[in-house]
Amino acid sequence: MVRIALFQSTTGIDPAANAERLVAAIGEAAARIARGESADIPKLSTYGEATRLAGALESMLETLAQKETDLRESETLILDQLIELDNLYRTAPIGLALVSRDLRFLRINDTLSKLDGVPVDAHLQRTVRDVLPGLADKIEPLCRQVLDTGEAIVDRGVSGVTPGRPTETRDFCISYHPVRNADGNIGAISTIIQEVTLHKRAERALRESEQRFRDLVEIASDWVWELDEHLRLTYISERACEITGLPPGGIGRHPWEFYDETTDPDAVRRHREALEAHEPFHDFEYRSRSRDAQGRPHWLRISGKPIFDEQGRFKGYRGVGQDIPARKEGEAELRRAHDELARKAEELQRSNAELEQF
Repeated sequence: MVRIALFQSTTGIDPAANAERLVAAIGEAAARIARGESADIPKLSTYGEATRLAGALESMLETLAQKETDLRESETLILDQLIELDNLYRTAPIGLALVSRDLRFLRINDTLSKLDGVPVDAHLQRTVRDVLPGLADKIEPLCRQVLDTGEAIVDRGVSGVTPGRPTETRDFCISYHPVRNADGNIGAISTIIQEVTLHKRAERALRESEQRFRDLVEIASDWVWELDEHLRLTYISERACEITGLPPGGIGRHPWEFYDETTDPDAVRRHREALEAHEPFHDFEYRSRSRDAQGRPHWLRISGKPIFDEQGRFKGYRGVGQDIPARKEGEAELRRAHDELARKAEELQRSNAELEQF
């Protein structure tokens, strides 16, 4: 390049001028000769033409060398990215697999291999039914649905046994996505699998616990109620409606709306203060506005405990109640007997006083 620059400075001729034409002409001639045709090779009649050609070729070689370097760097970067993606795929905490159109495993990661209880190599090129006979009847229709419709299936629940645990029914959450090739046709199915056995067991246990709670509530002599954070009723057990005659429409109302006006106002005030302070309370008694079949008021006794979430925020109350008419009737009868005894004692005292006058 130094010689070319020197020649240009001494002759005033641009070495790059017409170089592309000369290179193109030589390239065309070489292509014709390669096809077995005759061709005229451009002749370089002057030192200037030769110099210009040499400069063009040298520039092209430098460009090619740079492009080759860039290509190697790009290939290295792509290879590193492929290795990284492969590591992510292989070590992902969820099960991943690629299944062919004839439902053979093309690829599988370590997590799914452990879930199945089958080594990775023992999956490859084997069908789903060969590897997972205990799940095949549920998995194969889903895969065929994806192939037929071209639409993904997301978060579908599947249960069954695996080779790793042949005596234990396990629960899985599975998603299938079509993988299309360059012409747009589905060439494979991408599979994502998570085991949710423990979660499903917890859900079943919770449902059973709730059912036991409902059964006990319905047969117990006590009844159950709940308030929200605004101290409005969100739940009253059916037993409460049967005993007290409270309408189901009581949901959404404050509990003190059911108190009869004859209930001790001081007791009502203390009770509301406890509720608004989010404090537990026990054995608050009141006379309800509702009446029984004979028109008599219901006497009720309730106890409650405040509910707080994990952040300590008040969420309402949960409590129990009892219908206590017998005790209240007994108390009323006792008061009547006491009053009657006092009346008779007063009459007796008055009679004694009259006898003393004689």
